[in-house]
Amino acid sequence: MNAPHTSLHPHSSHTFSGMIADHLNALLAQYAQSDTPITACELRDELLQHPALDGADSKTVYLKVRDRLRSLTRQGLTQRVGIQGKHRPIFQILDLPEDCLPSPEATPLSPHHSTETSATTTAGSCSSASSARATSRDFAEFLSQECHRLKLDMQAALGEASHYAHILSQYPDQQALIQPLHEAACQRGSEAKGALDAVITLRKQLGEEAAS
Repeated sequence: MNAPHTSLHPHSSHTFSGMIADHLNALLAQYAQSDTPITACELRDELLQHPALDGADSKTVYLKVRDRLRSLTRQGLTQRVGIQGKHRPIFQILDLPEDCLPSPEATPLSPHHSTETSATTTAGSCSSASSARATSRDFAEFLSQECHRLKLDMQAALGEASHYAHILSQYPDQQALIQPLHEAACQRGSEAKGALDAVITLRKQLGEEAAS
């Protein structure tokens, strides 16, 4: 899932390490706003796609992401909500410290064509445009509902998996019974997250088309 890149703080962009930190803050702010869970590996991969970080060492970026998530978790600003597969913690970004929020500089949109309707526009073309707008609204509403549903599905599955893990820690002799249920819940959570990523990507693309 790709989040839009936000402009950087001028005070830290002069160092490569500061540049990574600023782009990471921008991504974290985006995921906090969208209420979308994320893993450290996914954040690293998105950072490495940014042109300004071309050539950055993957391990170095990952360690910075990991340390940032740990720091935010200690501050109560990030919550671990599950596990992707067997080893990747999934985090919910709740908030960021005020001094770490990216600068809210608005990116100017491309100029639109004049909204005046040509005198030669036919009634048929107007009808087609109206129908297309209605279809886009219906699709946007569908994606919004899917996003909400999938978030609930994912949180339920991850909550179930977390509780199985808690019970297993208290009754390790019941591993044969509990472990398959735990793994199945983790799998459902991962599948729901994958579907949620797809819906978020579609919503982003739809928004970009509407703005063009």
